[in-house]
Amino acid sequence: MALIMSTPPTRRFFFTGYWIPLTIIVIGVIAQIVNWSTVLVPKFGNSAQVVIGRNLYMLVGGLLLIWLLFTRQVGRQIKYSVFGLVAGVAVLAVLAIRDIENTGNNNYVFHFRWEKTQDERLAELKAIPASAPANKELDAGAPTLTDFLGPKRDGIVPGPKLIGDLAKNAPQELWRRPVGGGYASCVLAGGLAVTIEQRGDEEVVVAYDLATGNERWTKGYPGHFKESLGGNGPRATPTIADNEVFALGAGGVLVALDLATGTEKWQTNILKDASVDNVQWGMCGAPLVTSDKVIVNPGGADAHGLMAYDRKTGKPVWNGGNSKAAYATPVLATVLGQEMVLIFDAAGAAGHDVNTGKELWRFPFALTNGINVAQPLALPGDQVFVSAGYDAGAVLLQIKKEGEQWSATPLWQNKRLKCKMSSAIYYDGHLYGMDDGVMACLDAKTGDRKWKGGRYGHSQILLRDNIFVIMGEAGDLIFVAADPKAHRELAKLPVLPGGKTWNAPALAGNMLLLRNHFEAVLLKLATE
Repeated sequence: MALIMSTPPTRRFFFTGYWIPLTIIVIGVIAQIVNWSTVLVPKFGNSAQVVIGRNLYMLVGGLLLIWLLFTRQVGRQIKYSVFGLVAGVAVLAVLAIRDIENTGNNNYVFHFRWEKTQDERLAELKAIPASAPANKELDAGAPTLTDFLGPKRDGIVPGPKLIGDLAKNAPQELWRRPVGGGYASCVLAGGLAVTIEQRGDEEVVVAYDLATGNERWTKGYPGHFKESLGGNGPRATPTIADNEVFALGAGGVLVALDLATGTEKWQTNILKDASVDNVQWGMCGAPLVTSDKVIVNPGGADAHGLMAYDRKTGKPVWNGGNSKAAYATPVLATVLGQEMVLIFDAAGAAGHDVNTGKELWRFPFALTNGINVAQPLALPGDQVFVSAGYDAGAVLLQIKKEGEQWSATPLWQNKRLKCKMSSAIYYDGHLYGMDDGVMACLDAKTGDRKWKGGRYGHSQILLRDNIFVIMGEAGDLIFVAADPKAHRELAKLPVLPGGKTWNAPALAGNMLLLRNHFEAVLLKLATE
């Protein structure tokens, strides 16, 4: 009797179980393509796509590990190797990474334990004693920039014409030094560069010698604002008026200091004065100083939206408005012949009488979490422009007055310029700004987009003559022509690499002072 041999049936692919991980991967790829080709959550913009994309990677990876754990199609040796590798990477990450910060689009920036902390780097520098003599030669003709984003807080900084070709006319680096945390810019006067920083558990107002970068004086007080998404430290740029410095901390502490010595003249807490809790990302608006008042935006109810303090004594002078604060700085403007304070708060744009604080007009423009950040711009013809991110867009308002009744009527409104973390600039009939991280130009009269180009992240911009000076979020210094016909990048130079830069540049004369939450650098630019 012949032995009949039978062969085992061929194992079909479907029954091996490998269809499960392949299905997971295919669905994940399709979901990622949909995520990046459409805005699934419009009101959150590109940052939502980053978060959704990251969560999709984690979900796919987690499902694949679960399948690997329970499947019988893979041997134990491979399983042990894969799970050992994952565990090893996780342990190394915990041991190596000191902290993680977010960019404007919710990407991660990692800082490792072997890197020096800000306080360690600062401790290595010996500060010049407060009694040290000033550099009289520099002080006599020192460049001056006393307000956030320029003298009118509109991003336009007068001065000598810049040479746009940085390749042939490279900036001269005069000094570079570590600084404390936070997102304030610098203001310049009397040979000093003044900013506010986080150092340990104190918010510290610091005056650096513009010639050397060494500290001339510091004034600290207890305060440590912490926020996991936005980052830690003070945000509001100080203001210099005559020989005084006015600085607002993230927790609401407002101080008046002597410019020459840092001696405190008065101090108050605007949140306590307004009986209001802090907003999620802290106080951000630079104090607005008039001839006799210091105006801030605590955002309290019962007519404490805006508050004015006596410049000499720190005593409250007036209060007005009821809206919650946002993150824009108050701006002084003349509209229909009346001087007023423009504010872009959590509820929208408004104009307040500078002498009484009375709210004259308001235009509702609220969005998620009240994240209105960009400065309101006063345009010719008694018009006011505001813009916000998170798919809110922009609106140009016509301000009118009939008798004692004020009104704000939209001339146009669209989503072609969404300024999330920086302000737009008006120049020669056009509006320029960062449309959710990409530079764009609009016709101010119609709102039509002229062009869009230049992925500079959530950058900060100034205008000198016809050149935009841009501090890119990734730490690049960029020059762009103020040309409504096309986006023309003139130069791009890495200056503050290794993290994110949300601090506005300070440009005075041919001096450009840049800082982020780790270091500062002073550049001398080529001018005509």
